[in-house]
Amino acid sequence: MKGSQQTEDPLDNYWLYEAPTAESFIRLVRRVRGDGEQETEGREAMDGSDLPDDPLEFEWQATPPTVASFLAAVRRQAKTLLICLAAGIFLALAIIVFSTPMYAARVSLYLGSVTGGDLRSELGTAIDLDTNAELIRSDETTAAVIRELDLATLPEFAPEASTLAALVDTLRQWAGRASPDEPADPMPMVIGKVKKGLSVSRKGNTRLIELRYSSVSSALSADIANAFARAHLAGALARDEEAKVQRIAQLETLAARARQKAAEADSNVRSLLRGTGRVAADPQQIEQQTFALRQQLSMLEAKAAALKTKLSLIAAYERTGDTSVITLDSPASRQLLTELAKARDRLAGIQQQPGSQPQSVSAITDSIRTLEASLRQEVRLAASAIEVELETTVAEQESVSDQISQLNAYVASETWSALQAARRDRIFYDGAYQEYLRQLETTRYAPQSHSDLRIVADAVAPTLPSSPNKMVVLAISLTLSIFVGVGLAGISEWKRNERVRV
Repeated sequence: MKGSQQTEDPLDNYWLYEAPTAESFIRLVRRVRGDGEQETEGREAMDGSDLPDDPLEFEWQATPPTVASFLAAVRRQAKTLLICLAAGIFLALAIIVFSTPMYAARVSLYLGSVTGGDLRSELGTAIDLDTNAELIRSDETTAAVIRELDLATLPEFAPEASTLAALVDTLRQWAGRASPDEPADPMPMVIGKVKKGLSVSRKGNTRLIELRYSSVSSALSADIANAFARAHLAGALARDEEAKVQRIAQLETLAARARQKAAEADSNVRSLLRGTGRVAADPQQIEQQTFALRQQLSMLEAKAAALKTKLSLIAAYERTGDTSVITLDSPASRQLLTELAKARDRLAGIQQQPGSQPQSVSAITDSIRTLEASLRQEVRLAASAIEVELETTVAEQESVSDQISQLNAYVASETWSALQAARRDRIFYDGAYQEYLRQLETTRYAPQSHSDLRIVADAVAPTLPSSPNKMVVLAISLTLSIFVGVGLAGISEWKRNERVRV
């Protein structure tokens, strides 16, 4: 200790120790308590050594207990341990004897897997299993079981008047505020009592649902368990049938609405077509019409070009008189060309002969002039016909071009946009109507969706009670009695040691 730094406060002196020990802490506590440091003699520990009178020093200086001291303590407290053990056995026997035996019957339901093995299918199966379990626990299913087995008349489930409710009614009567007597519905109370014995759970990761019912009657527990399973299946089929009827009604309504919409769209299409004076509402038909008109226009352009070529050849013939540049298709022009060619051949033959007569040459020359004049007249008539045909062709060409322009303007107009919107609506509602009819037909003849939920095995009446479990009750009672006995023995030994120290 640092003597130069000591103070009068013992706590301050304690914290100035270089190495505080347990003995120094005990002396400090004694000084604070005012007991001084006097020690008494004449006390002995278990090994015969002297012990101080102060319990603080005794606790720190006593030797640890040995096996012999532990056995001695057990011999001293054997009576307490045996009494507690006997009390535990007696308590277990009392529980076993006076407890009402309960019998548990089990039914297993199997829910078939949905198509596919992906995570979504497994999740859907888990949700279906949980949903079926909750439906089995529902008040609706329980009420169906009560009505089927007439459980409300059995003493185990008969409704009993609540003591608290009777007391409240009595107090209300004394206060003059009694409620009018109205017959109470006992069904909620019976449902609550019946559901107390029901237990529904999914068996691991399987598709099995275990339905367990406990009752004081072995046969009744099996009957109730089977009734719950049957009621759940019947309820599932009834819900499916109701859902099917609702779905059919919904599809019929949707089909009628789609049919009405399709009729309105078709009427709108017809009205727009009457307003435009056309009969085509399909873009493909418009494209086909436009393509046909363009082909007709190309043919007319080719025809006009051919006619212009003929007129240019006729004009060249008029200038030169050369018959080789013209092509005439009329019989008269072809005959004139033939006779003119023969006359020219005779003239050439006569001119080549020596001593030809001038009269013959002059006659043939006059004949050629006559033929050429007739040919010119025929060519002029043909040119007039070609000009008329060319004008007709050009007029037709302008008409076709005008029709193409009108079609293009019609396609670019707002009327065409409104017509196409109405046409798309008609196509959409026609398709929707057909789809609703298909779904309606499928729904009407579809099997029940819960046909894959079935009972694996009916419940049988158990031969042995499920509770109370004799071995479990005995084990719990013995464990509690041992703990209580050890505790009481420990307290007794502690008090004995206290008396010895005193």
